[in-house]
Amino acid sequence: MKLATLQAGQFVETGGYYAKGDTGAARYLIKAAQAFDGYADHELVNGTIAVLQVGYSLDIRQVGAVIDGANNDTEAVKAAVATQAKVLTHGYGQSLIKHSEIVLGNYQEFTGRGEFINDELPNELGGTPDFLLIRCTQNNKVTDLTFTGLNNRVYATGCWSSLSAGRGKNITVKNITANLCGIFISEPDKGFTLNKINETFTSWVSSGPVLDTDISEDITVSDCVMYGDPIYNAQTGDPDTSQVAGVTFWFTRRASSINNNVRYSRFGSWAYGGTVVASDNVSVADTPLLCDEIQFIGGTARDVHSTFWMSRASNSSITGTTSLGYKDVVLDFEGCAGITCVGNTVIDTDGGGGAMVCLWGNSEVLFSANIFRIAAGVSGLGPQCINSNSDIVYDGNIISNFGTNDSALVVQEIVGTTSPRSDNITIINNKFDAVRVQFESGSNVTVNNNKFKNTPGSNTIKFFQTTDTECKGNTIKVVGALAGSSNSPIQLVHSAALFLTGTMLFEGNRILGHTGNSGISVFVANEGANLIEMVNNKANGLHVPNAFITDIANNYRGQLLIQNNYANAITDSEHIAGSELRNTGGTQYSNRSESYANSPAGLTGTYRQGDIVWKALPTAGTTLGWVIVTGGTGGSHTFKDMPSLVV
Repeated sequence: MKLATLQAGQFVETGGYYAKGDTGAARYLIKAAQAFDGYADHELVNGTIAVLQVGYSLDIRQVGAVIDGANNDTEAVKAAVATQAKVLTHGYGQSLIKHSEIVLGNYQEFTGRGEFINDELPNELGGTPDFLLIRCTQNNKVTDLTFTGLNNRVYATGCWSSLSAGRGKNITVKNITANLCGIFISEPDKGFTLNKINETFTSWVSSGPVLDTDISEDITVSDCVMYGDPIYNAQTGDPDTSQVAGVTFWFTRRASSINNNVRYSRFGSWAYGGTVVASDNVSVADTPLLCDEIQFIGGTARDVHSTFWMSRASNSSITGTTSLGYKDVVLDFEGCAGITCVGNTVIDTDGGGGAMVCLWGNSEVLFSANIFRIAAGVSGLGPQCINSNSDIVYDGNIISNFGTNDSALVVQEIVGTTSPRSDNITIINNKFDAVRVQFESGSNVTVNNNKFKNTPGSNTIKFFQTTDTECKGNTIKVVGALAGSSNSPIQLVHSAALFLTGTMLFEGNRILGHTGNSGISVFVANEGANLIEMVNNKANGLHVPNAFITDIANNYRGQLLIQNNYANAITDSEHIAGSELRNTGGTQYSNRSESYANSPAGLTGTYRQGDIVWKALPTAGTTLGWVIVTGGTGGSHTFKDMPSLVV
């Protein structure tokens, strides 16, 4: 066609772009001399210009893309976008794209069965990612394509918002495959710096602060697959480190990641709206939560560093995901509010840093119906709730440890911090297998109706420096002998006068399967103005220290209620003796025990005033049993007969 002498106003149709039948056939309108790009528009020998006639859709081969995997198709693909065709298609074949972004216009869609590839080595001076193969703007769709990188720095597609480029908005990415590159990223076009040798960020946002115009909106990424490079960055000793992620939402509103699958990635899929420490220009101290209404639904992550986590996000959720093999954390929230994490499965096969984690300043987070398993031979950590969290609920989860570490759901404040203590932490209806619950601090804490098995026994549920504590309806199955109060399966410890008020309720707990006198122990040295209630528990022993009751000189007024428990050792010489129960400055109630004997001669144990001994085989006209009126041991007590059984 370029050798033809055609006049302005004529139309011409070609049988191909380079050769007949190469799928580059197109229709052109001949116009007078004007600017041309040499891809969509061409200069003829007589100086006229053949202008490509573009309909609703355009195949990139109609503008010169060769798609043979060797020819550089970058400029041809850019020319296809510049035609403003609404649908751009890429047929079977490979388009080599060099270091350049293909920026879609408003309402453009890119689809097809072809593959975009990039074969460039890392740009050590640049940020991460190096660039996007296809950059979305607004009202775009990218579907059914394959993207292959080389350096694990390239993202298949994404959007970068800025005042000049506009807000990334209303973007759909579906059914793409990303090899050695990330699936999707949305973030402000501000740049950030990465130390690429040891994979650490030197700054997250180098030209903040983040403005509202920088925040992308209405993003859906679904049914995509990412395969990273398992040997990338091997010099750090971590073979599973591809810096790009599967799906990443930075400073984004109303975004969903649905059924996307990621393997071999630094961060599998995550949302970031600022850090929880003052290490960048968007710290927790001076910005609102800049990610909102983020959803991760379904999908898998395997052999990653960490995945499915959110920082500074609100009104968001992670639901129905599966994670297998990770080195850091999964289902992790940092500085978030209004979060639900429901129905996820996590299997730690690499000795990870924990799952179902609340780190620094979260509020209103629900973990429910999740399955978390630490595999055999692995030294992984359990769930964690660390530093200044409030209104956190673990409800109905199954947490199992078949690994080599003593694992626990830990609630604590990091030593040396001045942050407020975690408040309103609720752990209910969970099933724990070889996993403990351990509070190192906290107020208004609840541990109710959980089931524990295969635990180490000692301190299966431990409260340290907690106030207003409720522990009800838990069942703990322990095998073996546990002697001494310090080894009790349920234990509460206050070791300083910092926490002087609070109610500690232990009710309806069942500790089964072990021998020895350990059961429920409370150590509250030099504490007071507290109420301890031990009611309706079944345990081999209940222990409360003398200091709780007798430290009248320091004006402490502890109150103790021990009632209707089934325990072999409730009061012993090491902890509470009968005389001490009457010398407390506060209010004191002792437990009334009930037992059985055939005659008064059988009452040789330790009894307290008010204890009841029922006759084992009562008959008509004889006493129903005996009431202890003076406590004692080994027969030193005194008793009175109950009324006789009326004939």
